[in-house]
Amino acid sequence: FPVTIRSIAAGATFSIVSTVSGRAILSTMPDRDIIDLLIEDPDYINMSENERNLFWERIKTIRVTGVSTAHSETYVGIQDTAVLVGSPSSGITAALATPQLTASKTQGDAQRTQESLLACAQRINERAGLNQ
Repeated sequence: FPVTIRSIAAGATFSIVSTVSGRAILSTMPDRDIIDLLIEDPDYINMSENERNLFWERIKTIRVTGVSTAHSETYVGIQDTAVLVGSPSSGITAALATPQLTASKTQGDAQRTQESLLACAQRINERAGLNQ
């Protein structure tokens, strides 16, 4: 039978630097704009040098792949994946994200999840008339 995991509540806020959707959206911005945005962000300020280096490596990877992922970042045993919907040039930028159990008898394939999210984002963009 299905397992329900509830991690989001109405009105909850999450750090832009420590979520797959936040990093996906940040990856669309020039580095200087990201720095200007995060200069006073407590989560970014409190990162160690190694954590900041990992953050910037993730941003670079997302820019190349179009996919933001994290394993056990928020909850142990959860693979989070996010892709962009829209684009900065369209004036609409959002992230489509999903969690996936990694320690389950019916563990899904991370690559299949990424491909499905990318296909879904493409369909949303097409139906909304957005160019990526």
